[in-house]
Amino acid sequence: PLAGIYSAMREVDSSWYFVLPCDMPLLDCDAAGIIASFRDDAYDAVIPEADGRFQPLAGLYNKRIKNELENQLDSGSYRMISLLNSIKPLIIKEEQHKLHPDVFQNINDQAALKQMIQRRK
Repeated sequence: PLAGIYSAMREVDSSWYFVLPCDMPLLDCDAAGIIASFRDDAYDAVIPEADGRFQPLAGLYNKRIKNELENQLDSGSYRMISLLNSIKPLIIKEEQHKLHPDVFQNINDQAALKQMIQRRK
């Protein structure tokens, strides 16, 4: 994921970048808008929390972390948590963003997809 974020920052000039994984089909435009509404230039990233876990692949990142991303990649450090520990993220708690935890559910196989569909009926 770090290489993908870095590549996007190299290719597209923007102040902020919204990162969204392809395996979170329930994270829609409304949810993204809620997360983006917490954008604050005093922070390097906006990271939602769901079920007590950070969701760094469904977050907003400021362009100023580009050099940190490059340094991490050059050093062979590819963990998202390492990035979060080296920048200043704003962690938004569930009670702040009020998004249902299912929004952040990863769907990686047919069984998980069927389970998600059953829960949504």
